[in-house]
Amino acid sequence: MIPHAVSCHRTSDACPAEWRGRLRDGRFWLARYRWGELRFGIGVNDFDAACNLQTIMAFSGAEDGTMSDEALRDALHGRLTFND
Repeated sequence: MIPHAVSCHRTSDACPAEWRGRLRDGRFWLARYRWGELRFGIGVNDFDAACNLQTIMAFSGAEDGTMSDEALRDALHGRLTFND
């Protein structure tokens, strides 16, 4: 079953772009985009989610750390669902 995000907060507009939130089951999630890599993690708290970050997507030639909210949702398709 794909985890469902009940909250999503962009915590940084600078590099790296970063989002945090809670899942329906109470766990935390974190996504960070920097140097052309999107990393994603889930944990029982923010620290645990950060420790569980794994690169899930690398963008060739994209070495900045900016990503739109829409691009994040597209990139996490199949890994996380969101409230619309």
